[in-house]
Amino acid sequence: MSTDDLSDNENFLELQATGVDPSLFQAELTWNIASDEWPFEKGFEKKFNLALGVLQRFICEGHKDFPALKTTENSLESLFLHISLCDDEQMIELNRTHRNKDKTTDVLSFPLYDELRSGKEMIFSELEFGDIIISLPVMKKQAVEFNVSPEGEFFHLVTHGFLHLCGYDHELSEKEEELMEYHEQRIIKEIYDLIY
Repeated sequence: MSTDDLSDNENFLELQATGVDPSLFQAELTWNIASDEWPFEKGFEKKFNLALGVLQRFICEGHKDFPALKTTENSLESLFLHISLCDDEQMIELNRTHRNKDKTTDVLSFPLYDELRSGKEMIFSELEFGDIIISLPVMKKQAVEFNVSPEGEFFHLVTHGFLHLCGYDHELSEKEEELMEYHEQRIIKEIYDLIY
């Protein structure tokens, strides 16, 4: 399936990292929006596959933040991520239920691991990170505010959500916020340089 010929019955994309060897990272993008609301440009799927390659390199390069993955990187067979686009009503409900905040937000992350960075988690050959939920209306609004395309803002929000799934949390401390911001800017620059 291609985003270039969406119909009302299609509501998911299966994606695979490109630009890396071996290609380990797979993702599924789902949405609850009408096809005429699709916010992305032609060629989105190819760009997203390249972005997944950037995220795969971040995880598998064996840097000090991931001691558990460093010791098992040769045995990793697949990485998986699920991303959903939703409307503000759905996002408000999720934010209220899981964060006790009765308002919308741009992105929420639901990790499957609590201690992925610490090396205390048991990592198997198939690593599923969890879920990233993105509000389509907030994404579009922020794209205008930051003077980027909706697609560019999407990749920014995916990167932010992905870092939360990896165990980064900018709300913990100033030092953690700086570390997360450093990784976020580095990853986004690499994605933008590759696809734009």
